[in-house]
Amino acid sequence: MAAIELNGCGETWCSSTGALPGPVLPPHNLLARVALRTGDGEVQGTLAVYDTRVRDLTEQQRLVLELLAEQAVSQIELNARIAGLELLAAAPVAPSADVALAQALIESASVVIYHSNMSGNRST
Repeated sequence: MAAIELNGCGETWCSSTGALPGPVLPPHNLLARVALRTGDGEVQGTLAVYDTRVRDLTEQQRLVLELLAEQAVSQIELNARIAGLELLAAAPVAPSADVALAQALIESASVVIYHSNMSGNRST
């Protein structure tokens, strides 16, 4: 069994077949616990694995647990970034005075401004 706990969000228990419903008491034998640490060192929570019997994890199992923790942190950061972008996208955008001034200057210019793409095709 495994448990993932996120700071401020509580704990979710899982077995090899998926998430377990309701509050589940952990088995008595904690095998390992890994901090869910971001690249800047902030701990977001923990990932822990349990078993019904006492045993040690192999080095390969510890490495896999660390990789799973890294993946969990990546998902946490991705979801946070998506939530932030959704907030930005929902915010109304008001044109700034600088943009209005730039548009007025361009429209009142007595010269033609040309732009060309990488192929040399010009547009006004």
